[in-house]
Amino acid sequence: MESRVFISTAELQTLLESGPVQIIDSGLGHKEAYLQAHIPNAIFFNIPEIKSKTSDLSLDFPSLGEFRQYMIERGVKNNGTPTVVYFQHGMIMAGRAWYLLKHYGLADVRILDGGLSKWVGEGRPVEKGERVHEQGVNENDYNYHEALNCRVMFEEVERLSDGIESGQNNSKIWDLRPPEHFNMGTVKAAVNLPIGMFFNQDMTVKSKDEVREIIRARLGDVPIVATCTKGVLACSGLALLEYCGHQERKIYTGSFEEWSKKKLVS
Repeated sequence: MESRVFISTAELQTLLESGPVQIIDSGLGHKEAYLQAHIPNAIFFNIPEIKSKTSDLSLDFPSLGEFRQYMIERGVKNNGTPTVVYFQHGMIMAGRAWYLLKHYGLADVRILDGGLSKWVGEGRPVEKGERVHEQGVNENDYNYHEALNCRVMFEEVERLSDGIESGQNNSKIWDLRPPEHFNMGTVKAAVNLPIGMFFNQDMTVKSKDEVREIIRARLGDVPIVATCTKGVLACSGLALLEYCGHQERKIYTGSFEEWSKKKLVS
């Protein structure tokens, strides 16, 4: 699979055999699964821990300083080393780590297509236990900085949704959650297109053309803002938009959690 966003299991195997690679096992608190089996030298990236320490949102974006400290503690460097992020099953939760790393300046980062389940299913190597990274910090290895800002905040989303409802804006707000979650409440004017539509049976991502056509059929070829419940799935939506070449793409990282709180007090 040739993509700036995704990397196949075969490509990752070749990459691992050719030189240094940073591997990140990303998810929502599946530490026991990580300890039982992960790609060799993978670093555990627990999404609930890597968030803002001051926000009242449960998974709000960390500041640059917070993020850099998290990366130093885990030994995830920004020094030009290729980086691959994976989720245990497919890519759904890998998007959050992918976007955080890109947002804070890591250029060469991709998502493993099919995740750990595909890697293991092909008989590729895994290891147990926790990786302990090297001690000591070279400041040049952690040159994180804000580089890719696709975020939109509540006020902009509120204006956008009002414009969509009044017919003055042709953008789309894309909610990636399953219909049963979408139907319990969403950002005003959002359109539901579940992320599950984009995967093959083995949880690999469909071709660029297929992804592009699914998005165009439901959302159109217009500016798109991705949202979900807490801003995790929305990051994977942003990855899919980049993968298929959709030019005007943004993400509402506060998502429905922030929207519902703001609307309750307004």
